[in-house]
Amino acid sequence: MTEQVEAFTQEQFDTMPWPDAKSEAFRRSDISVFKAEGHSSQAVNARVALDGPYGTLLEAGAARSKFSTLLKPTDGKLQSLHALGPVQTCLITVPRDSQGALPTEATFGYDDTGSGLYRTRSVASVEPGASGVFIERHRGGSTAVQAIHTLEIFVATGASLDVVVINDLDHQFVSLVFEAFHIERGGALRLFHLERGAKLRRINIRGVLAGADACCALTGALIAGAGQNVDTHMDIVHAERRTKSEMLWKTVLDANAKGSFLGMVRIEKQATGSEAFQASHNLMLSAKAQANPDPRLEIWADDVRAKHAATTGYLDDEQLFYLRSRGFEEADARRLLTLGFLQDAIRHLPAAIAAEAQESLRAKVYAG
Repeated sequence: MTEQVEAFTQEQFDTMPWPDAKSEAFRRSDISVFKAEGHSSQAVNARVALDGPYGTLLEAGAARSKFSTLLKPTDGKLQSLHALGPVQTCLITVPRDSQGALPTEATFGYDDTGSGLYRTRSVASVEPGASGVFIERHRGGSTAVQAIHTLEIFVATGASLDVVVINDLDHQFVSLVFEAFHIERGGALRLFHLERGAKLRRINIRGVLAGADACCALTGALIAGAGQNVDTHMDIVHAERRTKSEMLWKTVLDANAKGSFLGMVRIEKQATGSEAFQASHNLMLSAKAQANPDPRLEIWADDVRAKHAATTGYLDDEQLFYLRSRGFEEADARRLLTLGFLQDAIRHLPAAIAAEAQESLRAKVYAG
C-alpha cells in the first residue's frame, strides 16, 4: 500500500461514521465488536492455502489494478476498516477461452487469537469466452475473533463462472463479508453460499448485470443454531437489455437462531426484456427462532418479468405423520424433512462440490 493510498484510507476511516445500529441495514447485525480500539492497527494473518490451475496467493499489501474497483474504502466505515491494514489476497484469473474443468480452491483458516482483525480478500476474474469454478472455504476461529472478507468477481463477455463460498466457522466467530460482481455482455455467474457456522455472519452482496444478455444465479443453503445470527443483504442492478437474475435463499433456523434476508433488485429503464426472480424461504425448527425475509423489486422499465416470494414456516405435521407411519423415529423424520427443504438450493451446486456439500449438510443436521 503506497503512502498516498494509506493516508487516503486512514482519512476515510477517521471521518466516516459507524453504521447506525437503528438503521434498516444494521438493526439486525451487532457490529459493536469492530469498534474496539486497536482494530485499525492490529492485523492478524489467516492460514491461506490455494490449490488449482488459476490461482495466485499474494503477499499482504500487494497491489493489482482490479483490487477494490468494485468494493472501495469510500463505501463505508467497515470497508475502510478492511482496507486500512494489510490484506491477504487470493487472485484467480481464468485466461481467455480457457475451459476450467478443475476447480480452483482457496481456504482461509483462522487460528485462535484473542485480539486483532483478520483481513482477507479474493479477486476472481474470468476473461472473454472462458469458464471456471472457484471454491472459497472459511474455517476455524474457536475463540471470539473477528474477520472482514471481500470477494470481487469480474465476468467478461461470453464468460461464465461458478463460485461456491463455504462457511465452516466456529460459533464464536464474527464474520463480515462484502461481495461484488460485474458481468459483461453474455456473461454468466452462479454464486452459491453454504453457511453453517459463526456467531454473526453478515453477508453483503451487490452486483451489476452490465451487459446485454448477462445473467446471475445467487443461491444459499444456510443452517443456524443456538446463538447464531445470519444476516443477508443483496442489491442487484439490471443495467442492460435482456438480463436475468435469480435468487434462492433457503435458511434453517433452530433454537434461538436468527435469520434475515433483505434483497433488492433494480431494473433500470433501459433494461427492457429483463427477468428477475427472488425468493427467501425459512424453515423454523424452534418456536424461539426468528426469521425476517424482505425481498424487494424496483422496476423502471417496461416489458420485464419480475416476481418475488417469501415464506416462513415449520415442518409439516402431515409429512411427519407419514414418515412416522412408515417406521421412522420422530428425530429421523424431522432430519429427513429438513434435508429435503434444502434440496432446491443444493441442486444448483457444481458437480465438483455437490457430493461434499450434501454430506456436510447432512452431518450438520444430524449433529443438531
